[in-house]
Amino acid sequence: TWFRDYVYIPLGGSRVAVPLIVRNIVIVWVLTGIWHGANATYIVWGVYYALLLLGERFFFKPVLARIPRPVRIVLIFLIANAGWVFFAAPSISQAFVRLGCMSGIASGFADTQALFALGQAKWLLLFSMIASTPAIDTVQNWIFARFGRNGMVGLAGVYCVLFAACISLLVASTSQTFLYAAF
Repeated sequence: TWFRDYVYIPLGGSRVAVPLIVRNIVIVWVLTGIWHGANATYIVWGVYYALLLLGERFFFKPVLARIPRPVRIVLIFLIANAGWVFFAAPSISQAFVRLGCMSGIASGFADTQALFALGQAKWLLLFSMIASTPAIDTVQNWIFARFGRNGMVGLAGVYCVLFAACISLLVASTSQTFLYAAF
């Protein structure tokens, strides 16, 4: 909000001619990258998101409108998350290596580090996949119909235990510092 209030809006925001809108978005996102650190990866991260926003605003809207909403959500999620690789990588070349590994270009589908991480989180991934299906709603409805209020209380307890287990699995499987720890 600071960049919006003190940079984007004073530059004219989106209430100016198209070339100035482009300038405003690029300035804000480059400054956002510089604000995170004086490393080229942060600047590339900012430029990436500026180009992503400009592309969406001026070129991709008609194409995106024809794509079914669920596909659009997954597509935008993947494209937007690719930018975070630049943010987290120690160098631009390392970011491209990581993107290559993620896309299967560099060393097959995934490198050994990615396969190890997937192996460590396999139960969490399996539970997440099952929880994102209508099966959970069916089980919940059956519990509510069968046990009423007691079922709801019991189910809330089960969810709390599962949440704690997921957090434990995530914490136990990570050794990296928090992304914003350096700030």
